[in-house]
Amino acid sequence: MKIVLILILLLASIFSFAQNDYKIGYENKDGYTSVYKSVKISEGSYYASAKYEDRFGLIETKTRQTVLPLQYQNVYTSLEDGLYIVKDTLGKYGLFNAKTKTFTVDPIYHQMDAFYEGVATVRNQVPSTFDYISGAIDKSGKLVIPMEYEFVSYSSDGLLNVKKDGKFGFIDKQNKIVIPIIYHQPSNFRNGLAPVTLSDSTDYGYINKENVFVIPAQYVYANDFYGGYATIYKAKSYNRNSGNIADKIGLINTSGKMIIDPVYDHIGLKSKAGSFIVTQKNKYGIVDTTGKIILPVIYKKVDDFTDNGYAIVQEVVGTKGLIDNKGTFVLKPDYMELYNSYNSDKLIAKKDGKYTVFNNKDLKILIQPDTAKTVLV
Repeated sequence: MKIVLILILLLASIFSFAQNDYKIGYENKDGYTSVYKSVKISEGSYYASAKYEDRFGLIETKTRQTVLPLQYQNVYTSLEDGLYIVKDTLGKYGLFNAKTKTFTVDPIYHQMDAFYEGVATVRNQVPSTFDYISGAIDKSGKLVIPMEYEFVSYSSDGLLNVKKDGKFGFIDKQNKIVIPIIYHQPSNFRNGLAPVTLSDSTDYGYINKENVFVIPAQYVYANDFYGGYATIYKAKSYNRNSGNIADKIGLINTSGKMIIDPVYDHIGLKSKAGSFIVTQKNKYGIVDTTGKIILPVIYKKVDDFTDNGYAIVQEVVGTKGLIDNKGTFVLKPDYMELYNSYNSDKLIAKKDGKYTVFNNKDLKILIQPDTAKTVLV
């Protein structure tokens, strides 16, 4: 009797292993987890080894029950709960509903993007060409934007940037034209404005959603707004490899006011301190929102500000210091090493062969200088 029981338990164990012979991919917040395993897709020969590829599927996170068999090239979230983008072994994309365990859209597209504001863009290749046609589906799989555009991309506030007959414009999610398809380059509405130009030889300006030029066309190139500011170029220079390219970069606000004159090589918009890291001839500095230089453009490197309002600055000679959001050095630049801990709550500094650990909020010394070879925090 014991032998029979042992055999039953052994068989159950083998069956369980066979059913779970996979690796965990990504555990999603909607209760499903992507899984994968390696499968043989071709036998080996005298001249070549057998070929293996990963095959993906889905399981319920809690029960570990298979929702989608492990037979697809890829499976990943569509950013809508329960809906997953699936790529089959022919390279086609579809939309799978994990809740109903059925395909909302069979794998028929050459490409499918994640959902944004309720729609997902899809693309198919035009037969016998290298061209693509694009459209968009809703969460039910319905094609709400017909496959009649050369390009469809998300913008914001319910608008999509589209290309047709070589020109760009904007439509809404009902395929109604909001901004005429007359512009030369794709762009996005940010802070209510989008940079546009009518041709390769005309200047860029910014339109609102009524297609009115709020900021007149006057730039050789213009980027999207971010946090109320946009980088622009006023002139071009000749590059032997690239021809005429946009040269120095400046900064404007949403009213078109020039905040920083176009004299820099790069301006970073994503600073946490209400200021902008700029570069000029491979040197770094900081300019505030009034256009005032608060840190001279003479440094080898300036890191972005942390949530605590500090940024690490490196001198040309290699030593490092720490500044506050006004550009004032709170730790002089005479440290050989200066870096934040993994969770950024501590600051580690090395000078004269000794390490000091600071509290990153108030810069109080937590560990006095010692001679440890390294500090693990």
